[in-house]
Amino acid sequence: MNLVSDLKSDIEELRDALLDTDALTVAPPDDLTRRQQLLITSFVILAHAHIEEFIEELFVSYVDARTAEITEDSTPHCFIRLSLHFSPDLIGQGAGKYPTTQICQTAINLYRSKVVKINNGLKAANIAALARPLGLNGDQLSDNCERLFRSLNTLGAKRGKMAHTSSQSANETVYASQAVGWVNDVVDNIDELVKFLNGSIPIATPTT
Repeated sequence: MNLVSDLKSDIEELRDALLDTDALTVAPPDDLTRRQQLLITSFVILAHAHIEEFIEELFVSYVDARTAEITEDSTPHCFIRLSLHFSPDLIGQGAGKYPTTQICQTAINLYRSKVVKINNGLKAANIAALARPLGLNGDQLSDNCERLFRSLNTLGAKRGKMAHTSSQSANETVYASQAVGWVNDVVDNIDELVKFLNGSIPIATPTT
């Protein structure tokens, strides 16, 4: 089960391991040591990775949970959309040749390998890319996750810059309090996505 409380604990553990009291109390215009700069960068990059994995698993869990709703008479909407999305890969597996459960499992595997594993990002566009093949409404996703998307875009952009440490150190000083703030903004708003996915269970489509 994907629990936000577990994510928060992971982020807190990461913060405590990398950012000591001295780093957390340094503020402009005081200078950071090179070691502190590198630890702050490490915190942002690793926190970004934790959050990205958490969000990806939210979508995979959403799909996995729909498998329990497959019956002889109906197929959950997300599998219909996945079948359309991956139709070139699924040609020849329809028309009663294979059971619906097997086709749906193939669709899940394709979603994992061709969407989730290559997503590589945390901005709003990356989340939309995870949702689109499942037929989840993009406008509703944006409306329901507005604060989360705003904080994701900030963290994603900052992480991108900080991953290139040479240019980052030359152009911008990031203090620990700023880094923790960016990460916490995401974690504090991630319930928006959890609630959206929990409420996005379309009516199953009859299998004929």
